[in-house]
Amino acid sequence: LGLSVRDPGDDGARFRARPGTRLLERIVDTGPLEADGATVLSLAALRVRGGTMLLAEAFGASTRGATEARFHGGHVALSHFLHAGSVDRGDDDGGLGAPNVPDAWSTRENGNGAVELALRAGWVDLEDGPVDGGRIVDVEAGFNWYLQPGTRFMLHGLFVRGAGGATGEAILARLQVQL
Repeated sequence: LGLSVRDPGDDGARFRARPGTRLLERIVDTGPLEADGATVLSLAALRVRGGTMLLAEAFGASTRGATEARFHGGHVALSHFLHAGSVDRGDDDGGLGAPNVPDAWSTRENGNGAVELALRAGWVDLEDGPVDGGRIVDVEAGFNWYLQPGTRFMLHGLFVRGAGGATGEAILARLQVQL
């Protein structure tokens, strides 16, 4: 649970969002709003069981003053290891640790590493009353291949649709090595 009460100062309040990657432009943006203050409330939930993780987060925001508006959005993410991998809850801080995967490089007995399927859907609605900041829905699907605990290859596709015909697509690939 998160709560943020903001004093936007002379610049006014502004809300904007970018879908899943910095490769795509911001599709929703309220621009500066004449507001004396803004409040953002967020709620997140995480469920981990073996090789499956479900994460959901939602937010609501409101402005007060000359421009009074309410906005909302959120996302749901699901990932699942097909074999030989599990999600680590990490320390007692409530976060996630590195996944538990076999080391495919040290011995052939461990196979070819671990494959994780990932799916994420998100939405943001920045339209209310006099504010036309836009609406967006994005879906990301892909897989992660872990050759060892510190080495991951990622390949994901991201598809974005916004109000007014705004669209975007991206193919995201990354090789990550953690020493």
